[in-house]
Amino acid sequence: MIKKTYINWLYDAIVAGLVDAAEVCITKSKCNFYKFWWNGNLKELKDKSCEAHTLWKESGCPSSGDIFNIKTRAKANYKRALHQVNKENLCAVSNDLEECLLKKSLVFLENMEC
Repeated sequence: MIKKTYINWLYDAIVAGLVDAAEVCITKSKCNFYKFWWNGNLKELKDKSCEAHTLWKESGCPSSGDIFNIKTRAKANYKRALHQVNKENLCAVSNDLEECLLKKSLVFLENMEC
């Protein structure tokens, strides 16, 4: 009985040490933090959208007028570019995957002929 208690205590101490070490040493980020498809054009559009939003807020959040139109247009341009880049990358991944599978099928068929 004493051995089980000691083993449980030792196990808990090791797990606690590993958890503490992980919190100190391993950086944390959201799962979608690294966006491989991000580019300079998207950064520029996002900056313009943020600037337009800030201007809109500083102007008292108008629901119509030039400032509202600038904000809305900047946001729409940014979102449109995001969707376009995501769509292009999805197609590129699909095409690359298809090519890999075709090559694999051809290699498989060549090996079958022997």
